[in-house]
Amino acid sequence: MTVQLSTPDFQCLTRIVQNLPDFANVRDRRRLVAGALQGVSQADIILARLDLDGAPMGVSVEVVRFLAQFGRVAYDKEALAVFLNYIQPYTGDEDKDFIVSKLMTAWQLFNILAVI
Repeated sequence: MTVQLSTPDFQCLTRIVQNLPDFANVRDRRRLVAGALQGVSQADIILARLDLDGAPMGVSVEVVRFLAQFGRVAYDKEALAVFLNYIQPYTGDEDKDFIVSKLMTAWQLFNILAVI
């Protein structure tokens, strides 16, 4: 299963990711993504397939798109949700509220409905 984001949500999320303090260069991006995926069995596969080189805006689009399309990394965990849980402490209140209230709540409801 993949995560379907609306265009406005996708744009907002890529803006949040590109403005993260640890998203300025390739080395820090790799550490950020690796930290988010720590303990995920497919972490090495994801890191090998992600191109983290380039301008922050372009790379944030790549990261969000790739993780959204990757699907689940565990029974009830989407790759993008794992990443977003990890980056929340590095975002401002407004961005954190968007991630938690708008995205995560919608995904939890979707996952509950998919199980029923």
